[in-house]
Amino acid sequence: MKSSGWLFVACALCIAGAAAGQSIDVNLLSKEKIQANCELNTYVGAEDCVGRLIPTLNYRAAYYAADNATYIVRVTYDALNNPAARPSSFGSGFLVDRDRGFVITAKHVLVGNRDWTSLLQSTTNQFANLDTAIEDTLSRTARIELQTSDGMYPMPTRLVAIDRDSDLALLQITNLNAIQLSNFKALFQAIPLVPEGKGCSDLKVIAIGFQEAGAGVMERRRPDEFTKAECLLQAGTYYIGMLKHRIPLLTTGLKFTAGNSGGPVLNEQFQVVGVVSGAKTNLGDSINNYFVPVSAVRSFLNRFR
Repeated sequence: MKSSGWLFVACALCIAGAAAGQSIDVNLLSKEKIQANCELNTYVGAEDCVGRLIPTLNYRAAYYAADNATYIVRVTYDALNNPAARPSSFGSGFLVDRDRGFVITAKHVLVGNRDWTSLLQSTTNQFANLDTAIEDTLSRTARIELQTSDGMYPMPTRLVAIDRDSDLALLQITNLNAIQLSNFKALFQAIPLVPEGKGCSDLKVIAIGFQEAGAGVMERRRPDEFTKAECLLQAGTYYIGMLKHRIPLLTTGLKFTAGNSGGPVLNEQFQVVGVVSGAKTNLGDSINNYFVPVSAVRSFLNRFR
């Protein structure tokens, strides 16, 4: 089980939930312990206590559930010929289908920075396209593993497919019993996609997953405040492992760093609205942070259902 270090508290005032207009206390988002420092002798003091604690506890409970459905993705190239090789590409991934063990990640986490055009030059003509050739090579020769946290026993995983049209890839955990909590249905749940057709106006998001801490070590991304995301698709040319793609993406003010790629972007209901793709530095050092829209995730998954 992923260690949360969070202490959940209950009180007689924690009735049917938070009232409208109450907001998250951002000072409590990363606390290992939440101490209820409240003045309960007056109605105003009690209302203030509930107004600060309930939304924050609701957030952290929902965050904890989603966080337990995210994994470190590690890829080792040419593992078939060199079993002792160390992972050379890594990122995040998340569970989208509990019963089938399906995990979504970013395509570029698997493709890495390799020059696949040169590597597969002699075999590409055997396949319909370069993506299919890459998919075949990864399936046969690469070792793909998931971890619930750095240092935990890796879970063997197979590549189901990479998407030609977006920065997405689908993995499958080959032995669900290898996942801690897999027999506890209430704790081992896929993260739901936002319902189809739900509006995108006033979208605020967070990202969860892992990030690089140096020397290949991965640590959990710390909880974010919900941050505005733009609903307009940003068309453009992007490099994924030395390959050019034109992939419409969404942008957000959230900061994405190495290792976040492939992790879920969630709305305020903790539903998936996208997948972390990357960041781009512009002139003037401003940074755009991009994620694949959930519509692309849904279209990709529909091929396997």
